[in-house]
Amino acid sequence: MRVQFIKMAITRNQKLLLLSAFPFFLAGTDSVFHGNWIAISLNLAMGGLNLLGLFWIEKHHFPVQIGLSIANSAMAFTTAWLFKEAGKEYLPLIWLFVGLLFLFTAWNFWRKGNAEKNSRSV
Repeated sequence: MRVQFIKMAITRNQKLLLLSAFPFFLAGTDSVFHGNWIAISLNLAMGGLNLLGLFWIEKHHFPVQIGLSIANSAMAFTTAWLFKEAGKEYLPLIWLFVGLLFLFTAWNFWRKGNAEKNSRSV
């Protein structure tokens, strides 16, 4: 008997949201072993927010991407601070880099959204 999976068309933007949710879920599960409930709840909430963005991304592309990128950046900086307080040596530097990448992503989507808006109004 063959099992057939439901085929869903996942867009590029949805794949990016799934990819950005993954490190927050990993950081949240890592914090479970250390008992830091603030880090657990914040990271899992951010990962869940990224998954909820999957439903809104196609209808409101630029506002959702910009908002989630800024929220992801703030959470990455918070995670870097929490790992620094926990005594980790190199992990906070990686999370700082991730936060900067999310800020760059937000700026890039903002720039593309303005260019698209300006091209429609001409």
